[in-house]
Amino acid sequence: MNGSDEYLSKTPTAGNRTTWTYSIWALRDTLSTSQCLLAGGTSGNDDTTLHFNSDKIQIYDYTGSINFNLNSTSTYISVDRWYHFLFVYDSTQATSSDRIKIYVDGTQITAFDTETYPSQNYQSRISSNSTHAIGRKHNTGSEFLDGKIAEVYFIDGQAKAPSDFGYDNGGTWTPKAYAGTFGSEGFYLDFENSSDLGADVSGNNNDWTTNNIDSSNQSTDVPPSIIVDLMSIDFNTTTRGVYIYDEVTTTITDSFAHPNNNPSGATYDGSNLITCGEAGSTDRIYIHSGISSTISDSFASPDASPNGLTYDGTDLISSSRAAGNIFIHDGITSTVQSSYNGPDLYHSGLAHDGTNLISTGFNGDKIYIHSGLSSTITDSFSTPGTVPYGLTYDGKHLLSCDYGTNRIYMHDGISSTIIHSFATPGNDASGLATTGSPW
Repeated sequence: MNGSDEYLSKTPTAGNRTTWTYSIWALRDTLSTSQCLLAGGTSGNDDTTLHFNSDKIQIYDYTGSINFNLNSTSTYISVDRWYHFLFVYDSTQATSSDRIKIYVDGTQITAFDTETYPSQNYQSRISSNSTHAIGRKHNTGSEFLDGKIAEVYFIDGQAKAPSDFGYDNGGTWTPKAYAGTFGSEGFYLDFENSSDLGADVSGNNNDWTTNNIDSSNQSTDVPPSIIVDLMSIDFNTTTRGVYIYDEVTTTITDSFAHPNNNPSGATYDGSNLITCGEAGSTDRIYIHSGISSTISDSFASPDASPNGLTYDGTDLISSSRAAGNIFIHDGITSTVQSSYNGPDLYHSGLAHDGTNLISTGFNGDKIYIHSGLSSTITDSFSTPGTVPYGLTYDGKHLLSCDYGTNRIYMHDGISSTIIHSFATPGNDASGLATTGSPW
C-alpha cells in the first residue's frame, strides 16, 4: 500500500460485536505517522480503530466520547521489518483487563500510556453492519498505510490465542496457518490471487473491495518463514539421495547420500533434519547436524521398517510400515511415551499441522486427519497417487509424495485438491520435510 490512496473496504453483515479476533502481519515503509490496520463504523463519531498511533499501537472506540482506549508505551519503529499484531476483543469477560488483549510477535502488551477498557458486553463498531476499511480510516481519506500487509485473519465470535496464528521458530515469530473455524463474518485474506487481492479464502466468501489496488501491488516480500525450503528423500538403494530445494520448487540447492541403504522418512525440528531408514537390521532414526550429511546422533527405531516422521514442537512422532503402529516419543529420543495401531496397515508418512497429526499409508491410499495426536480420525481423503509415502506441512499447504509416480504434490491447504506437482530428482520418493513448521 502506497500511503496515499490504496486500501481495502467492506460493509459486512453484522457479526458478533462482543467477541472477535483480528490477526495481521504488517511492514511499514514510513514511520511517525498514524496508519490504520482496521477501522469500522458509520462516521468519526461512530468509530472503532486499530492502528499505529504514530509509532505506538492503539485500539480505541469513540461514539462522541471514548468507550475504550489502549495505547501502547512501546514503539514499533523498524522499517523493512515484519510485525505480527493480534487484537483479541472479548467484552463478555468479567475482569476488565481481559476484555482487550494485544499481542506483538506472540508477546502480550502489558504497558500502556492510556489503558481504558470497555464495559462488560460492550459492542464494538468492528463487526457491525457499517463501513470497514483496512489500510486507511473507514470514514475519511486519512491514516493510509504505507507498507505491506499479509496473512490477515478475522475470527467472528471467538477470542483466539497467538499460538493459533504463529509459533516461535528459534527466536523468530513465524506465521502458521489458522486451523480453526471462522464464524459467519470471519475472513482470511492471503493475497495469493493477483487478479482478486481482496478475495476471502476462508470459505465464507466475505470478500473485500480493492481500492486503487491491482496485481502490481502483490509482493514477494513476505513475513519470516512463509518462505520455506523443501527437503525430500529417495528410498532407492543406489542413490540414497537427500535433496534440498530452493523453497518449494524444482531447483536443487544441495544433495547428499543418506547413511542408511533404504532412507524412508524425514522431518525438521527447527534446527536439525531428522531422518529414518529401514535397511534390515539397521532400522534407525538419525539426527543430522543442521541440514547436512553429518549425523550427530542416532538410535534404533521402536519397530521394524520406520517410514513416517514428524515433530510437534515437543515430541518426535514416528510410524512403522511393518505393523502400522504410530509412536509418540519423549522429546527426540528412543523413549516411547505411547503408541497405537494407526488407521492404515502400512503407515508410510506423517505430518503435523500445529494442532493435529496427519498420516498416510499405501494400504488404503488415504490421508488421515487425527484429533490431536490420538488415534481418533476426524477426516480422510484419497491420495493423488497409489503408493503414498512422505508428508509434510509448511504452515499453509500439505505436501505429499508418491513412491509410484515419483512426484511431489502441493495440496490446497489440507485437502485432496492438488494445486501444483513436480517430479522428484531421483527414484522411489519416500520422505518429505520443510524448514517451515506450524508449531
